[in-house]
Amino acid sequence: MEQIQKAAFYIRDYYFERVTLDINNKPNGDELSVSFQTSGEFNKQNNSFNLRFRVDIGENFVSIICVGQFIFENANDITEIPDFFYVNSVALLFPYVRAYISLITT
Repeated sequence: MEQIQKAAFYIRDYYFERVTLDINNKPNGDELSVSFQTSGEFNKQNNSFNLRFRVDIGENFVSIICVGQFIFENANDITEIPDFFYVNSVALLFPYVRAYISLITT
């Protein structure tokens, strides 16, 4: 029986593609709306996946798009990427996004 090898990955780099802050739209009260959107693209040339992670807070208060480049050691096609990658990749980028939001709103 052939053993299936899981794809190993790591984050090579990340950057903030767009950051907007409108202090005039600072939310009032105890309620705060937060939304997340993700999209990505696999690059076969270097076995990388670029994840675009967008976070919007309040109505036009903060909007950030962070792009992380993940490298796969043994996945040559998007079909070889395990499902757990998608959840974990967002979890790996989120601390950077959260820290940046904290920095710009302090």
